[in-house]
Amino acid sequence: MSRRAELLLLAAITALAAGLRLYRLDALPPGDGHDVAQYGVDALQILAGARPIFLESNFGREPLFSYLVALAYRFTGPGAFGIHLTSALVGVATVPAVWLVARELFAGERRGALGYLPLLAAFLSAVSYWHLNWSRVGLRVILVPLFAALIVFALWRGFGRDPT
Repeated sequence: MSRRAELLLLAAITALAAGLRLYRLDALPPGDGHDVAQYGVDALQILAGARPIFLESNFGREPLFSYLVALAYRFTGPGAFGIHLTSALVGVATVPAVWLVARELFAGERRGALGYLPLLAAFLSAVSYWHLNWSRVGLRVILVPLFAALIVFALWRGFGRDPT
């Protein structure tokens, strides 16, 4: 398969992932828990000038997701939609990241059926119930698959290079 065809298929898979994650995001899933609300409170504090490197409230946690929610609030305004949009966009970004790591892991298998494995991995992450669900809920756990894929990619590429 040509590089152009592969990238077009990846774009189509990513568009599918975006559609599944953004469809009726303002209404589904119904209701929110206290964790989602806490991300909103943290984001409002960040917008007000706070620059935490660790959040002590809600049993303590790292602030990356709250910073991302604060960025979303710049466009959506405060509310649950900005929180859900943040997790949905992270979920969409995970799909090409999965393709990237699979492409690196199977770099020697570009011919035949094995050449489609990176696209298959991206497609499965796009339609996976688990990933789709967590992409829409609005919790920071959705950052784990994205960073896991990027870390595996970086490690595989870094250790796979000949140091000479």
